[in-house]
Amino acid sequence: MPQHKSAKKRSRQSIRKKAIRSNFESKLKSSIKELLQNKDLKDKKKGEDMLQRVNSLIFKAVKRGILKKNKASKKVSSFSRMLRHN
Repeated sequence: MPQHKSAKKRSRQSIRKKAIRSNFESKLKSSIKELLQNKDLKDKKKGEDMLQRVNSLIFKAVKRGILKKNKASKKVSSFSRMLRHN
């Protein structure tokens, strides 16, 4: 248990940030899962909209420090390639 005032504050901050991070990760994973489930749809417009939403979330994750830049680029590239070839 933290004793100093600053340590108590840091503990509160880390709990709060962890909750925000896990909420964002959950949203990202569910949108990726939705994209992967609907990749075989004939509706190209809906697929492109979903891809755009996933790309946006992925790069927001990079900005927040959840994903690394190269991993995010690899994911975006693979999703766009997947949608292009279907």
